[in-house]
Amino acid sequence: MKVYSKLYGRVINVKDVADARAVSMNEAKWDESKHPRDEDGKFGTVGGVGEDSRSSESKTVRENSIKKATHSVVEKGIESGHEYGAFILPDGSIKEVSSGDANSIDISSMKPILESAEYRSLSFTHNHPMPWGFSDGDLINFCRYESFSEMTAATHDGKTFTVRKTEKSSDGRTTAGIKSTVTRSLAESLRIVGEKLTQEQRNEVDAWMKKVDSGLDANELPEHVKKIERDIFSAFAKSVANKFNWEYEEK
Repeated sequence: MKVYSKLYGRVINVKDVADARAVSMNEAKWDESKHPRDEDGKFGTVGGVGEDSRSSESKTVRENSIKKATHSVVEKGIESGHEYGAFILPDGSIKEVSSGDANSIDISSMKPILESAEYRSLSFTHNHPMPWGFSDGDLINFCRYESFSEMTAATHDGKTFTVRKTEKSSDGRTTAGIKSTVTRSLAESLRIVGEKLTQEQRNEVDAWMKKVDSGLDANELPEHVKKIERDIFSAFAKSVANKFNWEYEEK
């Protein structure tokens, strides 16, 4: 099955992802002082995502803020056809980022916060005009920044996809290593789903995705084609989540 740019575009398109801060990221080493453990040797006691890392009240505030921000970006996306994003800060406040296009958001203006925020203290939510889940760019950046604790993608037809880091999740890998893992997972998901299709079905999907690449609203695709694409992205996200020990949820 062919891959088209609109389908597999970077949803979070930080401008320097291409070079991936090669020097600083490739030379990054694990700094134990930034990842405190509790007396049992577990991570997540500071700025983590576990129950012990924040009170029930603050967790409720954060969850309500994520729901509010998600509703807001989806409403804006439905109106314009573009992507919008919002960061949820540790105190529950919401910081929206400028809209992108139908396939991407430039969050470079938030780099100072991403790079200075406490370990696993930020949540990010954004809408997807395309009616399916996380892109490779989403998951690369979610792993790349240690300040991320969870990320949500919401489609315009009411579906949400969420990844969350856990105490067992790995951080601090080089960007090249992250990209390699994510790319392999995407290729494997395409292969697995593609093998279940007949040649006629594959040709049909390719034909429809060429129309999307030429400007057709992906929400106007036949339902059976949208299901195939959703299956690919679901398999992809589950595979990456499994490799990095993240929680993955679809609603």
